[in-house]
Amino acid sequence: MAAWPDGTLQVQVVVNGLIYDRARSASGTWSTASTLIDSNGSITDVASVGLRNGDLHVEALVGGSVFDRVRKGTTGNWSSTALQVDGNGAIFGTYATATPDGTLHVGTNA
Repeated sequence: MAAWPDGTLQVQVVVNGLIYDRARSASGTWSTASTLIDSNGSITDVASVGLRNGDLHVEALVGGSVFDRVRKGTTGNWSSTALQVDGNGAIFGTYATATPDGTLHVGTNA
C-alpha cells in the first residue's frame, strides 16, 4: 500500500502473478474497480510508495529481479513499461520508501 499527500490510499495486490491497484480517496470512497497494472503473470511480491509530487512507484518482483513502474501524479497515466532496478536474480522480497525531498529508495532481500 502507498499513501499520497492528499490522503489517497493506493492498494496493490498480486493475484495469479498479476498486479492490481485500487484507490481509496481521502473522503473514504473506494474506486469502483481494480485496475490491472502489470500482467506479467510471474510476479511474486509487490511494494509501493507514493511520492509527494503525486507519483506512485510500484516495485514488482519477477524471477528474483525487481522492476519499477510509475503512475505519474501529473497525468494519472502508468508508464508503458517497467524498468529493471535490480537484476540480482536471487531476490525474494522488496520494499520501497521515499525521503521528504522525494527521493525514491528501493530495498531488496536476497
